[in-house]
Amino acid sequence: MPRAVTEAVASARASLNDTGAVRVADAEMVGYVNDAVDFLYVRRPDLFTGQHGAPWTALALGDALPIPERFFRPLVDYMTGCCALKALTMRSERRVS
Repeated sequence: MPRAVTEAVASARASLNDTGAVRVADAEMVGYVNDAVDFLYVRRPDLFTGQHGAPWTALALGDALPIPERFFRPLVDYMTGCCALKALTMRSERRVS
């Protein structure tokens, strides 16, 4: 059974110690999911066998992830990295100002 975007967001939040959704908005997290799936769609089209010619549509919070299970953890790690990098960048910008 495919995992849902909601599970990826919850797993990334657990890694970031942001279970209360204080530091990163859900919409931003879903954006990172879409970025990762779009990257896979371009680089690994074989993962989407049977969906050839289907237009790429952005995923929403309750949607199922269209990727194999083995790519779930790397997707979550990508999301976690994007959030952490943004937090570091914001801190650095505040110091400069």
